[in-house]
Formats: sequence, C-alpha cells, structure tokens
Amino acid sequence: KIPEIIISRGERAETIRLESDALVKSLQRKLVEEALEVLDAKSGADIISEIADVEEVIRSLCKSLNIEKKDVEEEREKKEKKRGGFN
Repeated sequence: KIPEIIISRGERAETIRLESDALVKSLQRKLVEEALEVLDAKSGADIISEIADVEEVIRSLCKSLNIEKKDVEEEREKKEKKRGGFN
C-alpha cells in the first residue's frame, strides 16, 4: 500500500522484493529507524503509532527468520526473571 500512497501524491515509487540475508538486514535497519521515531514522538498518540510500526517490523523480522512469537516471549520472561524488567 505504501507505494500506492506515494504515487497518489504524484511522486515516483520503485519497489524490489528482498530475500534471505538482504531482507533480514533491511528489516534490522528498519527496526532501528522505527525505534528512533518512537524516541522523536511528541504525543501519546504519536508514540502509539510508532510502537505499532516497531511491532510490525518485529513481526516481519520474526517471520523471515522463522522465529515464533512464543519463543520471543519465553526469552523475554527468562531475562525478566534474571535481570528484572522496565516497569
């Protein structure tokens, strides 16, 4: 949908399909970009929107690496028990 949005604004959009290592590396970079947007968010609504973007990238990264959500949650719980959490 993003290319269509760009084109509807009269701009040019070019897409490529990434696979394997190139996809993973691109998603890792996108995750950092989205995390920085959370940092720059000014309002609660903006933070919610940016966190949603972060979660979308995480889901895509996990899918590309065949990582199950439950495995991530188990690791998070293990770390929380060992080191504590952020709340």
